[in-house]
Amino acid sequence: MSEPDSFDSRAFHAQFDVAMIVACSENGVIGREGDLPWHLPKDLRHFMRSTKG
Repeated sequence: MSEPDSFDSRAFHAQFDVAMIVACSENGVIGREGDLPWHLPKDLRHFMRSTKG
């Protein structure tokens, strides 16, 4: 049985650009009861425009 090809993480990462949008409240939470712990319509619109493909 032959050895499996090794995985070269540098080649894998070179193929993808990664961008993240992260938001949390002042106490570090990202959700509350299945919803956001804040209401910022302008930020939500920006998030939706930025993340929809």
